[in-house]
Amino acid sequence: MLRAQISLAGALLALAINSAGAPACAPKPSSITENEQEATQREAVQEAKQREATQNARGQKNKNATAKPTPSRSGEGTVNSDIKVLAEGGHSRVGDAFIAVARDAETYAQLRGLIEKLPEMQASFFKTNAVVAAFLGGRRTGGYVVSFTSDAQGLRISESSPSADMMVTQVLTSPFKVISVPVSDDQSLNVVTDQTWQTGMRPYRIATGEWTMSGGIAGRTEKFQFEGDARTMRHGKLATFLFALKSREGNKSRQLNGIATGVAQPDGSISIAHLDADSFVELPSAAVRATGRFTNNESNLSLQFTPLPTIVADGFSGEGKLEAVATAPPPKRKPSLLDEQ
Repeated sequence: MLRAQISLAGALLALAINSAGAPACAPKPSSITENEQEATQREAVQEAKQREATQNARGQKNKNATAKPTPSRSGEGTVNSDIKVLAEGGHSRVGDAFIAVARDAETYAQLRGLIEKLPEMQASFFKTNAVVAAFLGGRRTGGYVVSFTSDAQGLRISESSPSADMMVTQVLTSPFKVISVPVSDDQSLNVVTDQTWQTGMRPYRIATGEWTMSGGIAGRTEKFQFEGDARTMRHGKLATFLFALKSREGNKSRQLNGIATGVAQPDGSISIAHLDADSFVELPSAAVRATGRFTNNESNLSLQFTPLPTIVADGFSGEGKLEAVATAPPPKRKPSLLDEQ
């Protein structure tokens, strides 16, 4: 019995000695800390990828915005963004559809007599600009608007009518709009109109037409005959001409397409201060002025063209004349709604 107790005490003592002498075990790294670090790294990588994707998307958007085409010029250098409105409104003194084009201060002064709120313009303004005015004539309600746009054919003038469900003022109107467009002194201005203005034009056929172009370094001269049509619009003393002329077959192909407004006196005499000669005169060229007369109740038209002064050395100039015959009676004037007011 005593031996058993001694043996048990010795075993316990040996166990205590071994436990005291053994080094302490290092704690096992926490598995929770490792998982948190891995998760943080994954989140950082994911955020970096997202930032990169966002930057790429923004870069592509900016690239597309930079590559977006800018408005291109058409016709004689006129684009919609270049059209500047000088005056517009729903009431004017013009009761019929009419168009006027001012390429000089003299004609512009006549136009200001119809629209008093037009700004003053110096003569130098017309070296690089033209003023175009369009009048719709009388309308029985509001909601009608004159629209100007440009395309490959030139400056287009159209009428915008109110839709059937549009609320409009029940009052007599006579809408108009006046704009300026950049066009140099030696450029032609081609105008295209819709039916609103075409019905108010009187057509003329060119019976005889002769033209002489001269100038250049070699001092050459070219003479040719031309044919074509001219259409006219009238309001008071103002007369607008739309020319579509071309050289006759057998001559070098040349054309004169353009629009000009002049002053017509009660005796039938006409004066057009500025008309571009188009390809009737080679560049560098000077514009021409025209004088003439309506005769035989305006069934006949005679015009003489002479060159305007120019400071261009060795440039070209042109002169000519035409006789034209009306191919239709004068357009019937609608009863003016302005008289009803």
